[in-house]
Amino acid sequence: MIFVHHPNYIKTILSSTEPKDDLAYRFIQPWIGDGLLVSSGQKWFNHRRLLTPGFHYNILKPYVKLMTDSCKLMLDKWEAYSQTNEFFEVSSPVSLMSLDVIMKCAFSNSNNCQNEGGTNTYIKAVYELSDLINMRIRVFLYHIDFIFHLSPHGFRFRRACREAHRYTMIRKRKEALKEEAELEKIQAKRNLDFLDILLCARDENQKALSDEAIRAEVETFMFEGHDTTASGISYLFYSLASHPQHQKICREEILQVLGDRETLDW
Repeated sequence: MIFVHHPNYIKTILSSTEPKDDLAYRFIQPWIGDGLLVSSGQKWFNHRRLLTPGFHYNILKPYVKLMTDSCKLMLDKWEAYSQTNEFFEVSSPVSLMSLDVIMKCAFSNSNNCQNEGGTNTYIKAVYELSDLINMRIRVFLYHIDFIFHLSPHGFRFRRACREAHRYTMIRKRKEALKEEAELEKIQAKRNLDFLDILLCARDENQKALSDEAIRAEVETFMFEGHDTTASGISYLFYSLASHPQHQKICREEILQVLGDRETLDW
């Protein structure tokens, strides 16, 4: 296994149009389906075009306050814990914070996951799925589907998949949108989210995404929207802690931009 960390090499890999690696994506597909992360070719292009409106800055503007609220909740917990003068691991609370953000911003769902922590069934399913996929990549025999499926780990994987799929809120939102099929009408009443964009997306033939395609994109964004973000933020904290001189520069710049405010005005 090769780990690439230099920006120049990563840029070359990420900008490549070569086919995606089938190994890891094949293992993750039963969970997140054939969404943007896994799909390729014309299907990827069509879905990406349909989802583009979800990243317009007018859609993203209201998310700033939601993100700030989630971050503040995490930092308040850290402030209280810092009084104990004990060490603690940051990646788990960062993961809960990023999941809180993606649930609020992409699906308008306030699930209180930062307070529930390990008791939330969806969070437990996501963590278990991530661990099992990583383990399957490392254990060569588990690359063979029937061996993995017959193993105790394969049973746990299928059980966690069912739990994660049960958490999606597509059917309930679809019923709520029956009377308002146009995004403009919805936006007049409340902020749009990613699920609204998915359910109202139409191609040039006015064909909507299938329920299966919508579920795949929902699962993909639930996973990618918090897991990779949490990993990046955790590594950022590590890098800043390892280089105090750069931490000082970043802090000064943030204070210069924000001043006495707690969030950005966009």
